[in-house]
Amino acid sequence: MKRMDYNDLLESESRTKGYANVYLKGFADKGPVIIDTLLQLNYFTGKGEDIKTVEGEFHSFCFHQYIQIPYSLRAVFILYNLGYFHEATFIIRHLFERLAKMKYLINHKDQTSTVWINKPTIILDKKGKKKRLTIKDIFEEVSPGFYDINYGKLLSGILHGGGASIMFRVEGKNNEERSIKMGSIWDEKPATYIVNNFIAVSFYFLYNFPKFFPNGFSDLESDLLFQYIGIIDWLKGGMDDHKRKNLKSVDWYKTMEGFF
Repeated sequence: MKRMDYNDLLESESRTKGYANVYLKGFADKGPVIIDTLLQLNYFTGKGEDIKTVEGEFHSFCFHQYIQIPYSLRAVFILYNLGYFHEATFIIRHLFERLAKMKYLINHKDQTSTVWINKPTIILDKKGKKKRLTIKDIFEEVSPGFYDINYGKLLSGILHGGGASIMFRVEGKNNEERSIKMGSIWDEKPATYIVNNFIAVSFYFLYNFPKFFPNGFSDLESDLLFQYIGIIDWLKGGMDDHKRKNLKSVDWYKTMEGFF
């Protein structure tokens, strides 16, 4: 049996890219528009207050998150097109974490400095006792249920080599039938998983932009505003269509309602 080499890997990427460009053609066309919209929005974040103030520090934190988001989404889009679905989940997990921190801090701006540099942040629990803020605390306040079902169980499980990560490189229902998927192999199930997460996290970043940058958004030029509204509508329509076609996805979307 011939062993796979680097040239074989490159050839498999090319075949997978062909499938990706045909499968979900709307996503192939709109993915670049999503990224382009977020790139251009970064020119309309507005002027923040003095960085030494609570409001100024929060504005700066959000700005530094949004300035990176288009590049992270572009990386996910590239990985998806080449069939690296497993690796794409790492970035998606990071994007949801960034979003959750901004949504949390909009109500706790005094905690921005410590959350930003990952220093211990002390909060009070439900019983009034002091405790260290965790990423689970952040998610549970922002969008209850998302951490347990998505961030912790799936996305973190995949990142840390948990059981869910098997689907990306192994096929077959049991040990007797299982085989290793060599190269970049197009697989509809993980591909769809990436697309659904990409659409959801992109929608929430775009939808929340006016909340994080109200002054800058009010200065949005008409052509970009038209593009912004159009891509928001497309993303919302895609999620609604997913709910209609896959009733199980309704519960998944409910865990993200706090991101609105």
